[in-house]
Amino acid sequence: MKFVLNVCFLLSLTSSCDAFQTTAPRTSSSISNTQLNSIDRRSFGTSSIGWLATGVGVASLTGAAVAVSPAPANAEVFFDPEMYGDQELRVGTVDTVRERTRRAILQTPALAPAFYQLALLDGLSFNAVNDKFGPNGGVIYAVLNSKDNNENLDKLKMAAEVLIDTERALRRKTAVSIADCVAIAGAEAIESIGGPVLTVQLGRMEVAKGKVEISPLPLDLLTGNRSPKEVRDAF
Repeated sequence: MKFVLNVCFLLSLTSSCDAFQTTAPRTSSSISNTQLNSIDRRSFGTSSIGWLATGVGVASLTGAAVAVSPAPANAEVFFDPEMYGDQELRVGTVDTVRERTRRAILQTPALAPAFYQLALLDGLSFNAVNDKFGPNGGVIYAVLNSKDNNENLDKLKMAAEVLIDTERALRRKTAVSIADCVAIAGAEAIESIGGPVLTVQLGRMEVAKGKVEISPLPLDLLTGNRSPKEVRDAF
């Protein structure tokens, strides 16, 4: 019961963000054609990655915390919707990221929460005081440059490497930002285990590779290692 409440809490927070909005199911032409589609996705999720939305992280946010309706999330994000060119290129980009994310989850189910955590951490890293950090893909650099050694970070690194490889492959055909890849993969991770379909606003401007500033947001925020107050404050 606690897990269900926490998943609902995190999904309600996600749905309040402008960049993630629920939408009607996609047509068959745009749904990833992988074996995961033929699996009972809810059974897949509960048996393999039951802590998807938070790791184990927001397990301490129960009762009153869940009952409170979250305020709309506001962050200043720089978008360039024209960076992908025509509609066909945009659709192709989204489908490629979704397909590669889903394939990685099919091969290693434990990566589903890692992809979702990357998307959440990238968005939560935004600092409203100085307008710095995400969602700009900076979480990828934070993960890959972290000196910590733990299972959660290992999974985040595996997910990050999938997205880096995906971005490199896409750049041969079209412009793409690692920030968009992170957001699309997070949405796909939710859908892959039976969650709602989330549309993602494209065109995030990614962090300048020569001037990467790492956000102080702890990468273990959603693992249960942080206090309930730290988690609530991050949201």
